[in-house]
Amino acid sequence: MRRRFVPAYYSRDLHLRLKHLVQGDRSVDEYFQEMEMCLLRTGITEDEESTMARVFVGLNKSIANKVDMTSYTDLNELVHFAKRAERQLAESNKSRVTFPTANSTTPWRNQQQLGSGSRTPFTSRSVSSPTKQSESKGKANSSNQPSSSAAATQRKTSKIECFKCGGHGA
Repeated sequence: MRRRFVPAYYSRDLHLRLKHLVQGDRSVDEYFQEMEMCLLRTGITEDEESTMARVFVGLNKSIANKVDMTSYTDLNELVHFAKRAERQLAESNKSRVTFPTANSTTPWRNQQQLGSGSRTPFTSRSVSSPTKQSESKGKANSSNQPSSSAAATQRKTSKIECFKCGGHGA
């Protein structure tokens, strides 16, 4: 019946899935159940030592390191120790609370530090448009007097700035 109704690629896909099966972000229990299902579907019967090696290799490194410190004799003990290691790691990660430091590099913290830094009184300064700056970059000005358009911009800017702070324009 399998030969007639099951495509040939199905068996190959199951074998590849079993070969590349790792725990990833699943729990140990979910990982082990997935491995059992793949073994049943492929029809592979292997000795318990091979299955234990297959389970151990697919575990996450942190869990595998803890399980490697214990001695287990059968597959059930291996899974039990892996579940225990998973719980211990989850508890240790839960108890670790990190607080941001003063020199944190998060964007919102940098923005707040810049925004709430030293508050200087609003001063009047000459502000020219970016197009005027790019036009005058190549020219060498021999006099220290601002051009008429720059002076007009300065007057407009100082009136606006004085309006913002509540003073009178110059």
